[in-house]
Amino acid sequence: MNQESSILLIAPPGHLRDSLQVLLAALPGSHPVAVTSGVQVETLSAMDHDPALVLLVLEPSGAGTQVDGFVAEIKTNWTHTQLVVLVETEEQGQAVASAGADRVWFKGTLAAQMLVEIEALLNNRD
Repeated sequence: MNQESSILLIAPPGHLRDSLQVLLAALPGSHPVAVTSGVQVETLSAMDHDPALVLLVLEPSGAGTQVDGFVAEIKTNWTHTQLVVLVETEEQGQAVASAGADRVWFKGTLAAQMLVEIEALLNNRD
């Protein structure tokens, strides 16, 4: 795993974001975690390098073309970045999977499973 790999967590403020931040910090190796709350293309250009992983948390109202476009933008601009999206509905899951998300999880996925899958994604990057 690249010791310099970074993770971008995009999630609304609250307990879930705080918990995910702690979970990501528990990963072995050095993984600086950047946190933001908005799904905006400007978030991409603000990064000074491609993150190893983006974890995007959608709210129930998050299904739609803006999120689909954002997912496609990440996969186009950051070709080696692994994208995991945490969704609430089947509709959201299908939309982001079609847009190119590497993994789609439903809220309620076990933390232990998330850790194992995130580590595998980071190890298999490139």
